[in-house]
Amino acid sequence: MPFRRFARWLLAVFCLGSGALGAVNLPLRLTWDSANEFSYARSQPGKERNWSEFYQFGIVLDSLSYQAFSATLELRSRADFLSYGLEVNKLSLAYQIGAVEIAALSEPSGYGKLAELDSEPRLYAGRDDYRYQATRFDQLRISWQGISLASGGSSQNRAMLKLGYQAELPGQQIWLCLAQEARMRDSHWGSPVMISSAALNLHRGAVSFAALGALSHFIKYENTPEHNTPYLIVHAKVEPRNWLSAIGTAEYQESEPLGQVSKVFAGSLSAKLNKLVFTPGVVSSYLDKKFISGLTFSADWHFLPAQRVGLLYRCQNLSQPVHSIALQAQLSYNP
Repeated sequence: MPFRRFARWLLAVFCLGSGALGAVNLPLRLTWDSANEFSYARSQPGKERNWSEFYQFGIVLDSLSYQAFSATLELRSRADFLSYGLEVNKLSLAYQIGAVEIAALSEPSGYGKLAELDSEPRLYAGRDDYRYQATRFDQLRISWQGISLASGGSSQNRAMLKLGYQAELPGQQIWLCLAQEARMRDSHWGSPVMISSAALNLHRGAVSFAALGALSHFIKYENTPEHNTPYLIVHAKVEPRNWLSAIGTAEYQESEPLGQVSKVFAGSLSAKLNKLVFTPGVVSSYLDKKFISGLTFSADWHFLPAQRVGLLYRCQNLSQPVHSIALQAQLSYNP
């Protein structure tokens, strides 16, 4: 079924459903993310020039509720040569019984890549999907006063179980999340894995801080040796003026199954001039005993609060530079 026809059919179904539920206003949002990038690398004879494109469209039905029921649906369509592939990115159906919530969910799961505080001045356009221990988690979940227990799995990891706790400290602007996860089959080793994680967000005045750490513990199983692999990402943001902010990011990861250590450090300074935002930045990475540094600069036009278009320049690997310039857009519409 063509994408446009399917989208019209889907919206018609939801509109009819909302009428049946007493003319509920649908919290519907349409999104567009795109990036068109030209790159030039003198150090690559025969393939100095490269052109890449990325398009992603979304239909988001966010927190539709009726009495004790609530639902969220996020559809995405990505350009793929001749056609667009429509996919369900997130689906949740929940029922509230007093302080207890019972929900069925299908959503991406992983750790890190906190895009809202990232230092690189670029529009992510869905490119932060692949995080540490990324997978899809189809689950049944029961929650009570910040404590949740989810059971389900995925075709990749098979059975999965996750126990979590999250809380916002009253009056402190501090958010804390702890989780313990068990997967029957790890994505790389194909063996059982236990994942412990902790996340902290703090916002006080002009300072914002976010940190997330995860540790995967592998038991000895067939060809898998007993070992641990850590992951850590830290963000700090300072906004001394409403037109000026500085962001720093540090990320540490041991990739599986080769055990390579990756370290990334990034920093940027962002200045607003009316509806224009200028962001110079620097990115340094260390991978497999190689150190690479790069520069970035973006100029974005925020013509509406949730809409922006802009240009991004990147110079990757200063010793053997790869120059890139991209036209990017991030748009949304609430009909």
